[in-house]
Amino acid sequence: MDNGVHACLGIEFISVFGLPPVDFVHLAADLGCRYISTSLTGARLESLGYPAFSLRDDVRLRKDLLSAMGERDVSISLGEGMVIVPDADVSSLAADLDIMAEIGAAQINTLV
Repeated sequence: MDNGVHACLGIEFISVFGLPPVDFVHLAADLGCRYISTSLTGARLESLGYPAFSLRDDVRLRKDLLSAMGERDVSISLGEGMVIVPDADVSSLAADLDIMAEIGAAQINTLV
C-alpha cells in the first residue's frame, strides 16, 4: 500500500572527496539521490583529478549549480563548513550564510 511516504536518499559532501558541485549534483541524480550536502569550497585533489572550487568566490559556479539542481531535481539539504571557535566574531559567517541561502541549503551544520 502506498501511503505517500517515500524514502529519499542523500549523499554527504565528504563522501565524494571534493567532487566539483555541478558534477556532484549529476552523480547524486544518476544514483537516484535527491539530496546532497555541500561546502562552499573544495580542496584540489590532484590524485583524483578534481580541481579546487569556491562557491564563495565564483558567482557563475553558483548559477551553474542552481541550474543543475533544477534540471536534475536535486536539493542541498545541509550546508557544511561553518566552524565556530572560541571568541570568534560569528558575524564573519554572515556572507557565507547568505550564499548558502542563495544556493538553497535547507540547514547548516556547524562545528564548534
